[in-house]
Amino acid sequence: TPEQRKVLADQLRDEVRAASATSPYAGQMAAMNDDALIDIMRTTHTSATCEITALTVPTATNQQRAVSLYSADDARTQNLPYNR
Repeated sequence: TPEQRKVLADQLRDEVRAASATSPYAGQMAAMNDDALIDIMRTTHTSATCEITALTVPTATNQQRAVSLYSADDARTQNLPYNR
């Protein structure tokens, strides 16, 4: 309902304002209209992300080989087997 969306948007704005000291985008997000704020938060929370960490970087010492670690934030919910 429109009333529930308004309550949700207000709660999201409160969270954004609480993070304003650490987020350069908090002011912009707090100024968004209700629908835009809810849409951006929904997209952020429903899209899968993957973090890439360099375990080694290519150098002459390791014959220009690199090893990267990929970790997905939703891997546990997919019931995938552990890497071995």
